[in-house]
Amino acid sequence: MYVTVDMEGATGVTHQDDVTEGAAGYERGRMLVSGNADAAVRGAFDAGATHVLVNDAHHAPPPLTVSRLRS
Repeated sequence: MYVTVDMEGATGVTHQDDVTEGAAGYERGRMLVSGNADAAVRGAFDAGATHVLVNDAHHAPPPLTVSRLRS
């Protein structure tokens, strides 16, 4: 399964500061998008997927915190 995520679409992202590197809310935004990706990965495995590839579609450096993804 292929999952693509982008900060602007993450649950709870409500302000430009949540998606702008260096802004006050950026770390919060990173946690939110990582949590959404983790939920998608867990759901895919729960539904029977054997492999899941996650793409961070935001920008460099990627905001997705890989260590927050559970397998």
